[in-house]
Amino acid sequence: MATYYPIEAAAKHAGVRKRAVERWIAEGIQIDGVLVRLQCVTIENRRCIEEGCLHDFTAARHRYREDQKRE
Repeated sequence: MATYYPIEAAAKHAGVRKRAVERWIAEGIQIDGVLVRLQCVTIENRRCIEEGCLHDFTAARHRYREDQKRE
């Protein structure tokens, strides 16, 4: 069974502020010219992020930021 985090917990897990997670959901980020948005679901009237989606998104964001530092 998948683990889901409410936005506040997802932010804490990712080491960012709640607003950053909300922005990733609403606006996404550009990675190599592709708009990538963090996927969320609504569970009992709360937006939640599946643990695997959060991990994949933050890993992609980290790799992209590291690549940008090298350039």
